[in-house]
Amino acid sequence: MFTVRKQAPSVDFDRCTACELCVSFCPHGCLGIVKERAALVRRAECRGEGLCVTICPERAIRMVSAPVRTLRKRYPRRGAVRQ
Repeated sequence: MFTVRKQAPSVDFDRCTACELCVSFCPHGCLGIVKERAALVRRAECRGEGLCVTICPERAIRMVSAPVRTLRKRYPRRGAVRQ
């Protein structure tokens, strides 16, 4: 088994002031305001471009390696005939 990973934003809630700049600059609409702080609300849509990191005036966002899904490596069964 192996895990597919990609870059995704991580928000430091103590630094975030909910200015919504990251929300408005994200081209895929992945960030939103939740409980008066920015948060990744659509992880699957995030392309890891990092515009949110660049635009954040409080430096509350950083990109981290996040798991997308775990895949099981497929091996042929013993004695299986290949076609």
